[in-house]
Amino acid sequence: MNMLQVIQRGPRTPPAARRPQPCPFCGSQPPLAARIAGAFVVGCENEDCAANPQVSATALDDAWTRWNARARA
Repeated sequence: MNMLQVIQRGPRTPPAARRPQPCPFCGSQPPLAARIAGAFVVGCENEDCAANPQVSATALDDAWTRWNARARA
């Protein structure tokens, strides 16, 4: 997608399955994704979140998929 297409259509939005869901415990948006020791970790960074949930995977898309599955549970 070139700049003209972005202006005409707007930015691409990821499919709903790949959009980060809010933390299931505190509802904060968005969770963070970091690469730590060869794995991607997605977790809530809200200091007031009592649970501070985290998931990890070797691929970024897999980490987001796991986070979103966790958020719906």
